[in-house]
Amino acid sequence: MGLEELGLLSAAAFIVGLSGALMPGTVFIAVVLHAAKKGWRVGPLTVVGHAILETAMGIALVLGLSTVMGIQIVRTVIGLLGGAFLVWMGLDLLRASRHSKILTESSIQDAALLSSSPVVTGVVTSSVNPYFYVWWATVGNVFIMKGLEIAGLVGVAVFLFSHWMSDLSWYTLVSWSVGKSRKHVSDRTYRTIMRICGLFLLGLGLVFIHGAVSGTI
Repeated sequence: MGLEELGLLSAAAFIVGLSGALMPGTVFIAVVLHAAKKGWRVGPLTVVGHAILETAMGIALVLGLSTVMGIQIVRTVIGLLGGAFLVWMGLDLLRASRHSKILTESSIQDAALLSSSPVVTGVVTSSVNPYFYVWWATVGNVFIMKGLEIAGLVGVAVFLFSHWMSDLSWYTLVSWSVGKSRKHVSDRTYRTIMRICGLFLLGLGLVFIHGAVSGTI
């Protein structure tokens, strides 16, 4: 086991993970909307849920899931189902944006995206995003295999931990920023943010559905 190689793997995993976290997606939207209601702790809690699913994915890849993920029909099904769910989430946010209030806790009147705990939301928003599976079947799988090559399961653990740290750093910063400013955001502004997020999810879902149908996902 080379400590230098493990250090390089850790640094690369953090940087690559951070570059992925910086891209707006389902987890980012969930953190922003939850933090506006519940404060900065939402970011770390959402990452816990996200990390639970990533741990399961990492274990599955070690056991050979990458072979299954390479089958086109599997990727097509993931794109269609995930895309459809993202479209539904987007429409649900647009519906909820008509009446949501910034300083009230989540209620039945809110979108489904806001009605669960942040940890559950982290799991759900990750699991319905087709990009999550595509990333892990490609980039993530390369890192998993490299970790195994360098130090076996210890290498895999180092990669996963470093990847989580990038997510935790970014989403804690996001939730802290949103939580700190939430008292200065009006209900009208919050509803506008919800509409923008809803439209983004709607568009993202349609992109994945198109990719699944055309075979480019």
